[in-house]
Amino acid sequence: MKKKIFEELSRNYRKVCKAVPKKITNDLIKNLPDNPGVYIFYEDRKVKYVGRANKLKKRIKQHLSNSPKSSNSSFRRNIQKKMGIKYTDTKDYIMQNMEFYYIIFNNNEFAYADTLLFEAFLIRQWKSRKKHELINCDYDLSEDEVNKK
Repeated sequence: MKKKIFEELSRNYRKVCKAVPKKITNDLIKNLPDNPGVYIFYEDRKVKYVGRANKLKKRIKQHLSNSPKSSNSSFRRNIQKKMGIKYTDTKDYIMQNMEFYYIIFNNNEFAYADTLLFEAFLIRQWKSRKKHELINCDYDLSEDEVNKK
């Protein structure tokens, strides 16, 4: 059982490493599924944030909302602090400078556990103890780095 889970995690990890992140657009957000998933924000092909959601579309909209009440997002707060911009300008910054990739999980009774496990797996692969540290550190996903692991 353990081996099967690790093989699934590894297969999904290879997908992420070979993925071409997409520019964040309103059309992309509108067409996101409501399924559970794990998502990754990139800036200059470097991972900036890894997250998971039970409803992917809703969570991404929260990250990009201009209302501080609707988005309790440490991701946005860190961008705001790092870039020295207002909270309401973070959506524009994210949409102009960042890319996005996600993996969808089947919406079944194991989906929550799958997303939790895969998020933790990605964070561990990129050598971070907390997902918040990814914002302050750059983990390049170049082919050389992937092949070393």
